[in-house]
This record gives sequence, C-alpha cells and structure tokens, in this order.
Amino acid sequence: MVSLFFLTLPMIGLVESHGLKQVAVAAIQKLKRLTPGRILNLYVIIRALANVFGISLSGQVQFVRPLIQPMVQAAAEQHHHLTPAEVDLTKGRSAAVDNLGNFFAQNLFVASGGVLLIASTMKSLGKPVSAMSIVIASIPVAITMLVVTIIYNTLFDRRFRANNDQGGKH
Repeated sequence: MVSLFFLTLPMIGLVESHGLKQVAVAAIQKLKRLTPGRILNLYVIIRALANVFGISLSGQVQFVRPLIQPMVQAAAEQHHHLTPAEVDLTKGRSAAVDNLGNFFAQNLFVASGGVLLIASTMKSLGKPVSAMSIVIASIPVAITMLVVTIIYNTLFDRRFRANNDQGGKH
C-alpha cells in the first residue's frame, strides 16, 4: 500500500504532458469574474470540506501545481502581464492556501490519523477523550482559518488591482 504513492508521480507527468494546465488556464480566462483571491477562497473551502469527509486532495505536487496555481496565475494575468515576482507570488500564495486548508482542517474527520493519534495519546496519559470531542474542538480552529484566509486572499486581490492601476509595476 505504501508504494502506491509512487504511481501518482508518473500519472501527474502524463496528465500535465497532455495539457491539464492549459485547460485550466483556458477555463479561467473564460470566467472573467474570477480573481486570484476568489479562486483561492473557493479552493480553501473545498479543501476544508474535503477534510470533513476524509477525502484527500493530495497536495502541492499532485493538485496545486498542475491545477490551482495555473488557474490563479491566469486570473491574475487577465488584467496585466505578470512580472516574474508576481508569478512567484501566485505560486507561493497557492501553496500557502493549500497548507492552511490542509493543516487547520485535517482534524475535522473523526477517523483521520491526527484525531486518532491525539485520542490514543491522551488515553495513554490517563486523560481519555473521544475522537468526536477532538473534532468538535477543531471546528472553531477551522472556521477561524477560513475567515483569516478569505481576508488574506481578498487583500491579495487588492494588491493585484493596485498593481494594475499602476500599470503592473511595483
């Protein structure tokens, strides 16, 4: 089972070589109202909801790099040509949002490894807690993460609008 991970790498390469990135970019260019921040907000919500149901979206290499980041970059490029620094910023922001959504929402599924580890560790220390109580305690953390990330991404959009108003220059 552990070695199944190695099958994902060739599959990602195959999908990318057949144009997944270009399809994602074309789709975003058709959707004029989507901004980089809105795409990232939608993604972090999807990421958190997937964690609630125990669904893994893989992560940086398998999901963010080939799909989310090109969509964010295409949305940003609708207004002006991005500088190399701005392209790097879209890459970093996409990765950061994935990390935030995964880290702070990973304990929302009662059978996730983190929840079970916490419950078993607390039990071994003589402080038995149920897995469900850990999930319930994780909900405010996940909600706070969503609110802060949405604000963070809204400010990200403002930065791109400000750069566009200045002709795309820093």
